[in-house]
Amino acid sequence: GDGDGAADATDVDETVLAGVRPLSDFLLPLTADQIEALLVTPAQLAKGYARGLSVVGPHDRLTFCFTSAYGKTMHKSAGSQLLMDAAAPLVGAVGDDALDRDNMPALHGRLRLFAPEELLLLFGFPRWFSFPAVLSQRNRWKLIGQSINVVAVAEVAKLLLADGALA
Repeated sequence: GDGDGAADATDVDETVLAGVRPLSDFLLPLTADQIEALLVTPAQLAKGYARGLSVVGPHDRLTFCFTSAYGKTMHKSAGSQLLMDAAAPLVGAVGDDALDRDNMPALHGRLRLFAPEELLLLFGFPRWFSFPAVLSQRNRWKLIGQSINVVAVAEVAKLLLADGALA
């Protein structure tokens, strides 16, 4: 990357990404109230660190790693935020040209966190999986951030079992 804090896909071979689904495949139809609760606040967008946030759009196929600090710490290393109305991918060689990082407050009402249920889908959990209702949104994010991708684990297990590495 160029050090501005944005996710950078310029070093990723497009043939590798060809089979990766866009984030829009994992987004849920949220209500206006649900979206409102996930919006990055004007105060957060006015902070100096906002320029370095990882911002992705529905058409992107890469994000920063989502950690247990997601939703608690506003930093690129905690995970990406979603620019809901991005008309084209933001991550990659053309990406940062579409995002004015010197005017992050202009993104208020358009930039939100991913819902915990959307992150479950990104992590490969089945659509029927849900958290216990007693868990707060913050605790849901924390648990997801302490998880690993279910699909990746299944693929590694298949390879290990196929090669007899566990025998």
